[in-house]
Amino acid sequence: KTLNQAYEATWRRLQEGQDKRDFELASQVLAWISHAPRPMTQTELQHALVISEGTHTVNAEDERPIDWVITICVGFIVYNGKSIRILHATAKGFLTQRFDNNVVRLREMAWACIDYLAASRFQTPPCKNDDELNSRLEPISSWNCEVKAECKGGGCESSRDGHEIA
Repeated sequence: KTLNQAYEATWRRLQEGQDKRDFELASQVLAWISHAPRPMTQTELQHALVISEGTHTVNAEDERPIDWVITICVGFIVYNGKSIRILHATAKGFLTQRFDNNVVRLREMAWACIDYLAASRFQTPPCKNDDELNSRLEPISSWNCEVKAECKGGGCESSRDGHEIA
């Protein structure tokens, strides 16, 4: 069995072995972690998953327990108490390839970044220095919020609430 076949079998287990809601959440988790430029902290991942689209808020009541999140990802991710990452570089390659053509998922991630940046923590007066700015951005530093939604085929043009991603 090749690595790719093993990852495909794991993906099928992820998709077929749990209800649709858990699969959707696992898919979100894996998309975020596979596209993050570095391992994500628990807080970063939980905020990425619960940002309320269009409301610019993080609803802490909706945060999922990290142990459950790891379980529904059926072995693709590991958590060392500090950060969450894809199990192996080859698994990251498999997942990145799987999500790179998913324009809808990439759009969701881009809008989550935009919504988070528009959240109340950024409705305060401008930062006086780089340290203040970094402190505001730290919880999302691994989100890759340069909004690199490099969509294939028809581009990533979208609009919501008068804002455009092109």
